[in-house]
Amino acid sequence: MNKFVKVVHGSDPIQNAYDAISAVCKEPVEGKTVLLKVNTGFKGEARTGLCTSPEVVEGLIRFFQEKKAKKITVGDSSIVGVDSMEALEAAGIKAACDKYPEVICADLNGYDPIEKKIPAGTMVNSVIFSSAMYDNDIVVSVPVIKTHMYAGVTLSIKNMKGTMYKREKTKLHRIKKELPENAEGRVLDYGLWDITNVCYPNYAVIDGTVCMEGFGPSGGDPVNLDVVLASQEPVAADMIALKLMEIPLGDIGHLKLIAKAREVSYDSIDVEPADYEK
Repeated sequence: MNKFVKVVHGSDPIQNAYDAISAVCKEPVEGKTVLLKVNTGFKGEARTGLCTSPEVVEGLIRFFQEKKAKKITVGDSSIVGVDSMEALEAAGIKAACDKYPEVICADLNGYDPIEKKIPAGTMVNSVIFSSAMYDNDIVVSVPVIKTHMYAGVTLSIKNMKGTMYKREKTKLHRIKKELPENAEGRVLDYGLWDITNVCYPNYAVIDGTVCMEGFGPSGGDPVNLDVVLASQEPVAADMIALKLMEIPLGDIGHLKLIAKAREVSYDSIDVEPADYEK
């Protein structure tokens, strides 16, 4: 069966996010706990392309509340040296959560650490994560579209690196292991592929409201696209985001590896609308 990606374009990011998740989340939500894993790795203002837009977060909160989720947690853990709650506040995400008293806005480092073994890991054999990743029934990766100086792009899969616990986030940048023979990517690419074996979101909702182009992930020029993408297959969502960014899949090592491992190709993705590249 082909993978499905919904692309919504419009001037209302709250409605865009609501419509995007509505198109792909068909499972029963009532009574379940939900984690919206946003991207606030750096501290900066909303709508600059640095962090996930608060309006997109609000659209997702509305959807899961209407579906009677038991608990909704919105959070991230920022890079080492940045206070996660300050980053969530600066990005306007905490204020979006505060509109809904029952929604929790959280520093994922505030949860217990949990070590996950990676079977047949190429670069790493285990990783310590925030237990928030595993304490929730539904995990949604909610990144902002950005270019990245090391990984090429930050999209829904790269965004999950923020669930790694505290200084464990630096682990994939400190690997001294040799690459496999005939490697199709760099060490970081294989490290990101490794963690998808134990840390893969149930849904991707990619915020393309205001994107970042340049020497990301901490700096670059804002680009207004006014789109939100969603899928139940995160790598498919990332691949369609690459199309909108006009970046070939072959240039992004971790996505090329993960797409191959999960047997996802552009031919196996159905996008609505079909003319989304316009």
